Amino acid sequence: MVNKILAVGLEPTTHREQILSLQCLPISPSEFNTKIMNHFIELKYRLSYLTISYLLITTICYVFAEELIYLIAKPLTSTVSNTEIENTKRLIYTNITEAFITQLKLSFYIGTYLILPNIMYSLWAFIKPGLYDNEKRFIKNTFIPSIILFILSIILSYNFLIPAIYKFFIGFETNFENSMISIELEAKISEYVSTILQTVVVMSLLSQYPIIILILMYLNIIDHKWLIGRRKLFIMSFFCLGALVTPPDVLSQIFLATILLVSYEFMLYTIILYRKYTS
Repeated sequence: MVNKILAVGLEPTTHREQILSLQCLPISPSEFNTKIMNHFIELKYRLSYLTISYLLITTICYVFAEELIYLIAKPLTSTVSNTEIENTKRLIYTNITEAFITQLKLSFYIGTYLILPNIMYSLWAFIKPGLYDNEKRFIKNTFIPSIILFILSIILSYNFLIPAIYKFFIGFETNFENSMISIELEAKISEYVSTILQTVVVMSLLSQYPIIILILMYLNIIDHKWLIGRRKLFIMSFFCLGALVTPPDVLSQIFLATILLVSYEFMLYTIILYRKYTS
């Protein structure tokens, strides 16, 4: 189609402008209505499919809610307190509906995380026909790193950050041998699960900031020189975020800031090497 335009002597412009001019050709009202209805039918089908899948996954998670609570409670039960007594940590509830609501809340959260890849794929399949080839390549190249960062954030939160948080708080425990009063942590199940879920959600969102930077670079809003010039600002922001989203424990703050800093430096050097390779 573009070759036909050039053949008749029209002045060539950009590829995007040529394609847009061809797509703006008039169509009949019936054809337009058919295309719109096809889009709505596809959207309805995908939303129905995702809704049924989400309810099914959430139901399965609720059936295994006790096992899920056991898994997320391991950072607490495996943390040794400073009393040097055998760790017998437990979770309690003080409201008659607290345990049920907590299990339901946990099931919805886990279900959301499990169905998230399916949601992203359905969104990609729906918008794919309206994208250009370079836009399709960009989304494909950022989708896999986004999933990897998402999974890494959950693993690091569960294995390192959350145990460090509870080790700090359990450090306030005392007994009659070392203090005038015995202080022992008995965490409420609702508060514990909420803390775990909030930590994982925050870490998951923070793990996506390299993808956001890549999108801004793709839209020519920023470039690698802008990132280099503001390296000190990013480093300071990472430590501020570490202080905001973690408890007043220096180790957990440094741990989170280090993860963000390493991902930032890795992304920056990868971009620089890619620029040199393509030029």
